[in-house]
Amino acid sequence: MQNVQYPQSIVGIVGKGATLVVRSTDSIRIEVLNAPDGMRPRTTEVTGAGEVSLELTARNRCESGITRIRVTNTNTNESEEVAIPTKVWGPRMSFVCLVQSSNVHIGWDPRPMAQYYRRDDDELVMYPGDSGGNHAWVHARKLERVFHKHNTPITWLIDDAVAEEQATQIRDWHGRYGDAVAFLPRSFFYYNKRNYNLTSGTDELIDALRPQVRALESAFAGTDWPLYCRTMGADQWVGSPGTRFVEAADALGFEGLWGIGYDHDTCDTSMYHKGTPWDVYKPRQGNF
Repeated sequence: MQNVQYPQSIVGIVGKGATLVVRSTDSIRIEVLNAPDGMRPRTTEVTGAGEVSLELTARNRCESGITRIRVTNTNTNESEEVAIPTKVWGPRMSFVCLVQSSNVHIGWDPRPMAQYYRRDDDELVMYPGDSGGNHAWVHARKLERVFHKHNTPITWLIDDAVAEEQATQIRDWHGRYGDAVAFLPRSFFYYNKRNYNLTSGTDELIDALRPQVRALESAFAGTDWPLYCRTMGADQWVGSPGTRFVEAADALGFEGLWGIGYDHDTCDTSMYHKGTPWDVYKPRQGNF
């Protein structure tokens, strides 16, 4: 069904419940057909446009379940049924999130280190043109095999170029292992002097990031997985994100920022993020 995006998963906490959010530019109706044991919708159905939310109660822990919903376009009566992976955590539980990242680094030329940056088919990962770049998917695949061997899900922090190449593969891993997708913008090579937060206003950042987000989502929609991303990342080549970067992320519908590099002392830009997303926005013990 067109103009509808689904959450990649539903996550709840015992006693606090869970929220299912479907995004649509059209008016839609959401009905829960069935849910894991101990979960029940607070209302039988909900109708709306934009971000349409339906609340569920959660009484029991659920390691791996499925919530099935029916979504109907209230104008055309077109409908479809969708199965969404569901987990319910107990209060104060901790967990480990394994993330693999790969995005295009504008201006990076791997040819001087060709022995390290080849695909499995022995071809360099190259993009033509002045605006081209290269990404590290071939390296991410090496760790992927280790994680998936133990049925461990991965969150793929990627840009639209990687999504265009690998959306079908990641969709298949989502179905088999529960993998998820987050958005990582373009990078601008080592020792980058550009700082998005200092050189661009919030509106400029939104204009720069929105086409990349839409292209990533379009790549997955083309594989019959019309997802949306709740988390955006930033790495050392982007430029230190601060208030403007956070404002742009919020305006684009992201709920979290992922920082890379806690203490990176010996290579690249020697960044010291020590927090998420970066220095200015550290988690504090009193928040948990």
